[in-house]
Amino acid sequence: MPQSRWVTFFRVILAIPALLIAAVLLYLLELLAFLAWFVCLFAANMPDGFENLGLYCLRYYQQALGYLYLLTQRYPSLSSPTPI
Repeated sequence: MPQSRWVTFFRVILAIPALLIAAVLLYLLELLAFLAWFVCLFAANMPDGFENLGLYCLRYYQQALGYLYLLTQRYPSLSSPTPI
């Protein structure tokens, strides 16, 4: 679907808050991966909470990039999607 230059310009401006949230979530994901490594080392499995939080961070980051790269018209949502 062709888009005008104005849509592209304002999309970048509108994506700034979503990208800031995505950056914070990526930092949280790095911290989570570090802590999960120790938990997995001693408990021999990763708790569901760690896994779900990591998936949430990755999902939001991908939604933000998809919006920025004009792949989707949907603004990134902080609510978790319903499982399929």
